[in-house]
Amino acid sequence: MVNGPRNMNSTYGIALLWLCLMLTAAPCVCEPEHYTENLLEIPLGSNFWLHDFRFTTISQALMDHDEHYEIFPKALAQIMNRFSVQQYHVSLTQGRWQTLVWGDAPIETYPYGGEVWAYFPNSQGAVSNSSRSDWRALNRAMGSLICASLEKLDEKRSVNIPPPFSSVFNPRSDRLESLDTLYGILPSEAVCTENLTPWSKLVPHRNKDGVGKYINSLRFAESPYHALVTHVERLSNRSLALTQVLSFVSRKKLRPDTPLLSSSEHNAGVVLQFQRYWIGAAQSQYGGLGVRVHNPLGCAVRVTYLDALPYFLRLYFHTMKIHINGKPINILKDLKDLTFQPSDGQSTQTFLGFSFELPALSSFALSVDIEKSFLHIDAFPPDPSRGFDVGPASILYTVEPGSRCPASQPRRLVSDALLVMLPQPDFSMPFNVITLSSTIVAFFFGSLFNLFTRRHLHWSQLPNRPARKFPFKFFNCQ
Repeated sequence: MVNGPRNMNSTYGIALLWLCLMLTAAPCVCEPEHYTENLLEIPLGSNFWLHDFRFTTISQALMDHDEHYEIFPKALAQIMNRFSVQQYHVSLTQGRWQTLVWGDAPIETYPYGGEVWAYFPNSQGAVSNSSRSDWRALNRAMGSLICASLEKLDEKRSVNIPPPFSSVFNPRSDRLESLDTLYGILPSEAVCTENLTPWSKLVPHRNKDGVGKYINSLRFAESPYHALVTHVERLSNRSLALTQVLSFVSRKKLRPDTPLLSSSEHNAGVVLQFQRYWIGAAQSQYGGLGVRVHNPLGCAVRVTYLDALPYFLRLYFHTMKIHINGKPINILKDLKDLTFQPSDGQSTQTFLGFSFELPALSSFALSVDIEKSFLHIDAFPPDPSRGFDVGPASILYTVEPGSRCPASQPRRLVSDALLVMLPQPDFSMPFNVITLSSTIVAFFFGSLFNLFTRRHLHWSQLPNRPARKFPFKFFNCQ
């Protein structure tokens, strides 16, 4: 009995020694995880306020080949590690920025509906098949995570962006020449509180603490403009950065007591005016697109234009006309990085991109003819009279070096989406044909079946039936 405690102490000592050796042999964490949050309130015109929430989480796995994170959402990390993607961006926006009411947007605005773009590594020069397959699988995974129908972004609703235009989405990124850029948009994607709930679960505090507790779901849903943004970037093989942005406009100013709140009158300065519109009658098979860019600045700017049209709009490149201050320009000589990729008319989209220099206090105008395609009846949605959605175009402008204007960061602007009416077939004809053919088949089949299967016998020839006399002579067969 005396040796029992000594054996027990020696056992504890050996276990403690093994624990120390394991902790010593384990690799240390090179970089700690970081999390920052900020809320910015900006006064707008007509007594409106812009509320901009920003959450940034930078994290890495604690050990090599490990998926354990302290504050980074593990579900999102598993998706990023599963697919070879460098950056992934998704924005869900409801409403549009009303410049005439609120003034120029002090922050980056996003197009109506759902917008997705991603950078995939590629060393082959052309878009690889692995990038396309990862694009489809990644959209399905992210759509299930944030409760959005991103699986609809197939080849008909997405396009491969050439390298000269990859910087339109993220001008701060470098080494874009070795990356595949895939872009897709869903103009009719609805955004509501069912997207806000899974989005807030990616925030470490969710909406229970910090600035997240000041997010009002009802005020967010009733806002004339609100956007949910999720941007994930791979900093290294093990390090990931997650940026989440929630912006909405309301008539009431938030008054939290947290010191993380910063309220200031943010001045964004004068920005370019950009719009794209449809030319021609809505019901006509032929029409056109018009683009207008106005530079109210006192210096020249470099503008990069990017547009992706669906497969049912045929763009005739030879009809494109461009004017600057009312004077025509030579498209092949004056436009830089001119790229035109026509659609095959069945699945792929049409891509148009170019760069140009817009002088101070000048206007840019573009017009091009477009033909609407005749689609198969199965390609029409359940509400064909509403029309087909066409995603917006984008421009990226920067101040030219050496100009009188101060240097500024490149800024992206998006136009409004379009609603295009396509030639519709007579949807009642299939119903009429089916009804008429079914009636004819039923009539003739029933008559022929009755004729060939009925046995014509006299009543007296029926077995085990006595002869019967009718009271009237014209019924009496005897």
